[in-house]
Amino acid sequence: MPQSHLKFHSTNGNRLVLVVDDELINREILSHILSTEYEVLSADNGSEALSIMQEYRETLSLVLLDLNMPVMSGYDVLKTAKADAQISHLPIIVITSDQSAEIESLHLGAVDFIPKPYPDAGVILARVQRTIEFNEDRETIASTERDPLTGLYNKEFFFLYAEQYDQFHNDQEMDAIVLDVNHFRLINERYGKAYGDEVLCRIGKKVREIVQDSGGIVSRRELTPLWYTVRTVMTIRLFWKMHPLVLRVKSQPITVCACV
Repeated sequence: MPQSHLKFHSTNGNRLVLVVDDELINREILSHILSTEYEVLSADNGSEALSIMQEYRETLSLVLLDLNMPVMSGYDVLKTAKADAQISHLPIIVITSDQSAEIESLHLGAVDFIPKPYPDAGVILARVQRTIEFNEDRETIASTERDPLTGLYNKEFFFLYAEQYDQFHNDQEMDAIVLDVNHFRLINERYGKAYGDEVLCRIGKKVREIVQDSGGIVSRRELTPLWYTVRTVMTIRLFWKMHPLVLRVKSQPITVCACV
């Protein structure tokens, strides 16, 4: 594996992967193949798999998932993982004997497909390595273009993508909005920085939801509670009507009024 992709995700320095299959023999075969390169966890049903994915979400590099299992099927695991922001970043390779399931699995968020009976061990290792490297490269790119606290674009990438959009849609009427949280320092002073960070995350999430409906983008400027959005005139008018916005942070109601 290239030096550029070395990443210490487990106690022995190898990346951590999860094998999910209700058949013991299948888990043992895959675990044996993968153990030459990876540290392997295993689960025999979808419910257990989701619990492990949550527990190891910061260190898990890949999930190999059987589709037909008791308790919770692989399809349900894909749907649940895709909808959960904490584990949706984890790449999942589907393993199944049903070749017709490939398209549905990919639509549900799987990134690749390994058939049963299993192909040569070298093919499995190559697909696993390629998927992990691709996902890590994607995460590296995402970490450079987004604000680490809110997950919104940073200022540089916001202007880059806004300029690109304008080049291809220069006949479309657009607007830009700047939102500032007045007296935000008082929130930090009264409730603490962690509480203030949570307020920013909630505001960012709400603004992002509004903007996504119109195909716009939103960002946060560095170290300040300041937001940029770009969207069509029609959807901006909808935003004006959405005040006051009441957020709950640790059971405390926070009212955010939009002044445009």
